[in-house]
Amino acid sequence: MSRTALPGRVIVGLTAFLLLSLPASAPRAADDPPVGKMFRPRPHRHDAVEIEARPILSRYAVSLIRPRRLIARKDGTLFIADWGGGTVMRVSPEGKASLLAQDLDEPAGLALDSMGNLYVSTYAQGMKGEGAVYCITSDGMKSVFAVGFSGPTDLAFDQQDNLYVANFLDNSISRVTTRGSVSTFVANIAAPSALLFDASGELLVLSSTEGTVYRISQMADVAPIARGLSAPTDLVLHPAGHVVAVDFGRGRLMHVTAKGALKLFAIVPRGTIAAEFDALGNLVVANWDKTGLLKITTKLSIKCPHCGRKIPVKLRTPTPKPVPSAEPKPMPPMI
Repeated sequence: MSRTALPGRVIVGLTAFLLLSLPASAPRAADDPPVGKMFRPRPHRHDAVEIEARPILSRYAVSLIRPRRLIARKDGTLFIADWGGGTVMRVSPEGKASLLAQDLDEPAGLALDSMGNLYVSTYAQGMKGEGAVYCITSDGMKSVFAVGFSGPTDLAFDQQDNLYVANFLDNSISRVTTRGSVSTFVANIAAPSALLFDASGELLVLSSTEGTVYRISQMADVAPIARGLSAPTDLVLHPAGHVVAVDFGRGRLMHVTAKGALKLFAIVPRGTIAAEFDALGNLVVANWDKTGLLKITTKLSIKCPHCGRKIPVKLRTPTPKPVPSAEPKPMPPMI
């Protein structure tokens, strides 16, 4: 993997390739249409382009102290809860970072409701009942949405916009209605560190101390679906619909299958504590120790030279060349 400025070269090269691959125009005859009509874009398709290239590694130019959680909005905006800095940072789809909210007491969880409004939970130094959930507007104004939590580490909204809160210190999951009414949804989940609604709409919970992924039904029935993680810290939904867990203790991302098996998804730097996929499906990871955001780009888009619409581009890791056999050649028979 390279950290050089490949995206620009890739885009320029692909644009040139598309232009050169177009059929050459025939000489204009006297009865040809006017020039303006001749250059009018013809109807054409925008099929995805797949090229052989390694993923592109890059870092976001954003100042962080102890990033704890990431979440991406559908428009490509990325939000980061910086536990150590007491802030929520915003990164635009173009990669420009800005401060959205500050003076938060250890922000840990992030969630977006159905309208795209951002919510953040504060761990509040682990003081019992002092954790809170705030709603943050696009201009950085924050208002209290619910209080009384004990170490709220993560948030998740269901389809009806009820909010679920993981109480790390109380070993429980709270539910907050749209009117702000708080109740205990499930108890006895040891040190819940992450929440996620999967593609089927069921709530998944990570137990940090047990290394277990639990599924919780709408009737609050709890069932373990995967075990064997080491101090897991985050759950994220892959664009294809499957669940990925951050295995913090081993520096890995693990795919949690529908049958509960754990399969290696990616090896990441030690200290990786949170993950998210951007609008194109590229992986972004936050590192607790290195205080930064790393982006692994495998999908790009370029503008069509005719109509300006985006053409999806996928980078395919080159197939390794076969290694020549080191076995000695057979000797000719002795006569």
